[in-house]
Amino acid sequence: MTDTTPLHIHGYRIERLLARGGMAEVYLAEQLSLGREVAIKVMDAHTGDHDFAERFLHEARLVAALNHTNLVTIYDFGQLSGGRLFLSMEYLQGGDLEERLTRGIPEDTAVRILRELVNALRFVHSKGIIHRDIKPANILFRQDGTLVLTDFGIAKTINNDVGLTQAGMIVGSAAYGSPEQMQGLTLDTRTDIYSVGVLFLEMLTGKNPFKAETFVNTAMNHIQLDIPRLQGNQARFQPLLNKMLGKTPKERFASMDDLSTALDAVTAAPYQPIARAAITEKAAAVKPAPARPATIHVTSNKEKLVLPASDDDEFLAEAYKLLATDDIDQIELPDLPYNKTGRRATDAKTTRTPASPTRYTSSNIGGPRTRPLPSNLFDDD
Repeated sequence: MTDTTPLHIHGYRIERLLARGGMAEVYLAEQLSLGREVAIKVMDAHTGDHDFAERFLHEARLVAALNHTNLVTIYDFGQLSGGRLFLSMEYLQGGDLEERLTRGIPEDTAVRILRELVNALRFVHSKGIIHRDIKPANILFRQDGTLVLTDFGIAKTINNDVGLTQAGMIVGSAAYGSPEQMQGLTLDTRTDIYSVGVLFLEMLTGKNPFKAETFVNTAMNHIQLDIPRLQGNQARFQPLLNKMLGKTPKERFASMDDLSTALDAVTAAPYQPIARAAITEKAAAVKPAPARPATIHVTSNKEKLVLPASDDDEFLAEAYKLLATDDIDQIELPDLPYNKTGRRATDAKTTRTPASPTRYTSSNIGGPRTRPLPSNLFDDD
């Protein structure tokens, strides 16, 4: 049970309660010696056993030794007269990622958050530390929007559990834990890569498909559920996500350095929205139709006639063939584009044969003639 005794910490003035979790409370306070606002994390009274105290002090010393833009700054830690442990750290006024997810996160913002989180964890891993509890509530923001990774309560040094966990013990949030984490197996830095992948997926799609109503079902989803397929313009991140969410550590990026390089490659490549790209690709594959001819040439024994082409050029050419007199030897047509039936015109030269006048009742240019000749076509004036 949480101690209801008014909180008094030497050197601080407690202003108000900011948040309450399962094992601790966080207060806004003023550090009197420096006149600055701080957040004070106070552990519950019933957690004051020796093992828990060791874990708490481990977190305090671990984080206090880290100095990075994207990591929370620890100012002080200690123990109250009643035995409760406290941690004084920078006050982050920009809220947390959990709250931002409820409002939806634009794609470019999701990429920026991913990049800052990767940078923070790359530094943490370089110091031989695995966070093991990457989740939205542990990612906060400064007032200027800078991401800050917090809560190293279950962090461990690589190849050394410092006696704070037992073999087979499951640690971390189930909704974002790696398959090996859900099975209580040995962990390395690639467990953080998986958790970051789940976060990135949720930022892009607005949901965490692995999260179920029970711990067991959530754990089984991480172990068995296929990696979701991104849709539309987000599909460009699919290879990156596949490499982050591999079911086994060896299927994932080997390090945050590799993940950072892959992210830079995806975001540096120019891209178009999928619909526009598809239209552009299809248009490039279609050859433009040839230009419509400006004239039709009719060759006769006496002269060459040059007639203007129009929308009725196929019909006009057929009309001249039907008019065949002894003066006209042949009609030469240019390569026409497409006739009214949608078929390509192929007749380039048709030679008149006087002995077969009925030959011209149809044409391979436009198929059978279905419209009558104009009544004034035979007028002399």
